[in-house]
Amino acid sequence: MDRAIHHPNGDLITDSKWVAIKMSACRIANELLAIPDHASAKQRMKIYYRTHHAKEWMSTIIRLEAEQPLLKLCASNWKADHIFGNSVLAITLRDSDATLKHKHSKKKQEKGKGKGKGKGEQ
Repeated sequence: MDRAIHHPNGDLITDSKWVAIKMSACRIANELLAIPDHASAKQRMKIYYRTHHAKEWMSTIIRLEAEQPLLKLCASNWKADHIFGNSVLAITLRDSDATLKHKHSKKKQEKGKGKGKGKGEQ
């Protein structure tokens, strides 16, 4: 996606500018993901927010474009929408993965509690 973002003169953005754009998108995405909702983390993807929280979704797109004006240089907010959708997905997957690892670790700890007692050690 970083190759699709250009300065008004047509020059590609730098790697550091791409990092800044992604950081802005992730920060704003974390705020969107903090909206209290009954949907599971697995369901909370771009299409979910665009359907069930359309006003908030569009507001975040506008905020991202305000923070990163180069994203405004296209029709229909598609660049900001795409970058923001990827940020929501990345955060959701990261959080889901962390939750799974935590549950797996907890199960291992629970299994390990009964170990260590051999014959006659009760």
